[in-house]
Amino acid sequence: MYINIFGCDQYVDIYGHSQSESLPWYFDCTKPRAQPLAAVVYFVSFIVIGALVLLTLFVGVVTTSMEEATASMRIEQAVESRVRSLALKHDLHPQLIESFRNVFKVLDLDGGGSIERDELEYGLRAVGRAIESSEM
Repeated sequence: MYINIFGCDQYVDIYGHSQSESLPWYFDCTKPRAQPLAAVVYFVSFIVIGALVLLTLFVGVVTTSMEEATASMRIEQAVESRVRSLALKHDLHPQLIESFRNVFKVLDLDGGGSIERDELEYGLRAVGRAIESSEM
């Protein structure tokens, strides 16, 4: 950047070496010409494009997260609707449904939304009912 702004004949690196001392032979300064406007335009455009890419990635992550949250909410609403319809069909009291939910939360150890075999075995052992693998 500094070579573009000041020209290769004026370049001094951060250690105080001139261009001829610090750069290899193929960077010899044969046509010293400062181009400050071109350097500024290049590096400002580089920064702006980089910022736009970063902003686009941020918006993409937020959008994906919102889509996942919406899908999760729809699944929860569908389950809730199904629970209400089953409660009406079988004439279940709201306190009984709440008890079932509490038991489900206790048994669903990994929070996956379903009770798997290992979780069921653990829950049955916890209440003192050990069953054989063949009974599962």
